[in-house]
Amino acid sequence: MGRLYSLNRLQFVFLTAALLLVAAPALGQDSGTGGGNALQGGVRALDSAAADQEHQTMRINLGSAPAGFFDNGQAPLHGGTVHTERVPPEVFRGWLTDNHSKFALSTQTMSSGLVIDVAGRWDHADKTLTKFGINYTEIRSGDISPQILAGARVLIINCAGEVKRDRLQFIRDFVQRGGYLLSTDWALNNMLEQTFPGYLIWNKGYNSHSIYWATYIHPDPILAKGCVRNAAWKLDEGAHLVRVVRQDVVRVLVTSADLCAEDPDRAGILACVFPFGKGYVLHMVGHFDNNAAIAIGNFLPDPAPNIKISLRQAIAANFVVAGLTGEPLSGSNVPTMPTANFPPSRYAPPPAQNAVPSQQMPQGMRQDQNPPQGLRQDQAPPERLRPDQAPPQGLQPDRQQGGTVQTAPGVMPPLAPDRLHRP
Repeated sequence: MGRLYSLNRLQFVFLTAALLLVAAPALGQDSGTGGGNALQGGVRALDSAAADQEHQTMRINLGSAPAGFFDNGQAPLHGGTVHTERVPPEVFRGWLTDNHSKFALSTQTMSSGLVIDVAGRWDHADKTLTKFGINYTEIRSGDISPQILAGARVLIINCAGEVKRDRLQFIRDFVQRGGYLLSTDWALNNMLEQTFPGYLIWNKGYNSHSIYWATYIHPDPILAKGCVRNAAWKLDEGAHLVRVVRQDVVRVLVTSADLCAEDPDRAGILACVFPFGKGYVLHMVGHFDNNAAIAIGNFLPDPAPNIKISLRQAIAANFVVAGLTGEPLSGSNVPTMPTANFPPSRYAPPPAQNAVPSQQMPQGMRQDQNPPQGLRQDQAPPERLRPDQAPPQGLQPDRQQGGTVQTAPGVMPPLAPDRLHRP
């Protein structure tokens, strides 16, 4: 029996050696030493072609899976609650170093005029920028001018975003030239929808809770670096909910099933981005600041798994870094809502006794949902605007040629009436 075991073992050794000899050429070729190099050359050619075509207005970054992205599946919130944690500036700086190492080395010598932070009443992006170690210049909304924006690459409009109409054209021209604009919460209807008519509007919806379960539905190589698939998302009560008008251009990044239960459009959008001219606009429902109940002590109400800072702060920081480094964002569009595996809302009301029968259910609604407020049960909700349809009266979206946004500096459609929401 012992000899038979020895022979079998010897045969196994010879067989293993033969398999390694056969596989060696293939392994050498895959490693790039013997040709093949499928991933080399193409990206550089695309980047070179993009640099030669300065007239193009929408640049597309074709990249691999985002570095450092954590796909934590559809795991629910731990016990249905999220614990506020003390997150010191060292953690924010560590996240920046881990995900943008070259950029982090240059922040100490970076001019403060590259990031312009327009002070708001409710959001304070300056606090978070300081935690990341990113230099900035803080101004009031009345100080927005072509002169101060001439050398800037990133402009942040904090909630409530109350900008006078005579300053909106300067913001529009800034993005048109290639600037990156970040707006938060109430800046949606106080500034954004008037500056870029026909892209995003406030749908008159509000939230009523403080913590929402958020899902990153379309991670891309730029804005999803160092982010997670699912995390908590802090909102102040009364945030302004988003309706996408230009679904062919606006790309939704993060949605929430919890927020769907309170959204008149059942969309639950928390973050979205769109290109305009040579620049980009990122809007977030919520704030860039820690947004904690206690203003001091570095408390964070919605730290995300794995990354320790909040998901909303990670996305906004990626956008700021992209603007400062001139990194183009992905141009691919995705549906407003994911098509599968979306977790149920914790805040959904119980089904009504007189729920709409399935054959009468408006398109796009689940049978456990009620029709939007103000609609009869036999009445379907209004359809969203298709790209081939005329915009609502008073909105004049930019001309399109070849599927890209074409605008002319200094040309601005008539502004919508002022709709400043005052507490």
